[in-house]
Amino acid sequence: MQIKERKNKSPSFSQNLKEYSSNYANHSSVHGLKFLGERKRSKVERLFWLIIIIISLYFTSKAIIQIYAKWNNGVIAFTQIPTSVRNISFPAITICPQDNFKQTSFNYTYYYHFYQEGGNLTDEELRQFEDISMLCNPSTHEEGQLVTDSDVVDFYEEVA
Repeated sequence: MQIKERKNKSPSFSQNLKEYSSNYANHSSVHGLKFLGERKRSKVERLFWLIIIIISLYFTSKAIIQIYAKWNNGVIAFTQIPTSVRNISFPAITICPQDNFKQTSFNYTYYYHFYQEGGNLTDEELRQFEDISMLCNPSTHEEGQLVTDSDVVDFYEEVA
């Protein structure tokens, strides 16, 4: 009895590349790329879509380079006087995530109405209310502190 050795023939690199490229093109969200990978398309149609994609990439890249160059030069015009970005002091930024506070951690609306109606807040509740008022709407509670410390930042992280 003769035993035949069975050879495990795997696809070649070019076959794998063709299969993976076709699969990627068929499942890609890039418009037009799908048409390159469909086997039922004629070579003329595939060539057409390849040209369209290359032209689109060219103009997209050109626009990105122009925008980057404009950003990199950093010239901003204020009242028609060009000023370099490096000569402008960085402004203070306040981000107000009113809607992003976890109400289970601190319900700002409840404490706001409670305070406005003359309710007595504990020292801790008052401090937290002042901290959030300082961030979101300083005019709602003007008696609180106007500076932050690490405790305030920790509190913001806790309720965010």
